[in-house]
Amino acid sequence: MFDSSPLAAEEEVLRYEKLIAEKGGIDICVIGIGANAHIGFNEPKTAFTSRTHLVRLTEDTRIRNSRFYANDITQIPEQGFTIGIANILEADSVFLLASGRPKRQAIKDMLLGPVTEEVPASALLRHPNFTVIVDKLAYELCEVSHPQLPLN
Repeated sequence: MFDSSPLAAEEEVLRYEKLIAEKGGIDICVIGIGANAHIGFNEPKTAFTSRTHLVRLTEDTRIRNSRFYANDITQIPEQGFTIGIANILEADSVFLLASGRPKRQAIKDMLLGPVTEEVPASALLRHPNFTVIVDKLAYELCEVSHPQLPLN
């Protein structure tokens, strides 16, 4: 369990970074993508050099995650810890999973747009061993916009 109080946050971040190092890094990183193309809780404009950190969750992210808490946003924390984009990019393999219509634009922006901190997931295109697993609904816009990207 992590203590996300402001006084303990820096200590917790250092503890987690140390744990990653002690284990020899991350072998396989399995992550999702948010409707705004965040990965982990690395929201748009997060630096690609970011490491484990405490983040203030956007209201949209909190609303979307409230479905796991009987749609009660008051049960969703306002902040949380996440590994940074640099941590993700250092993993040996990265698998990104996405499903449903709400993820369509994020998948399109990630795969077809420029690599930019405005689209955190686009950083994954720089990873040498990156796999995207999407359902048909999450892929629709890519297929229409770029028919040469086959859906397998």
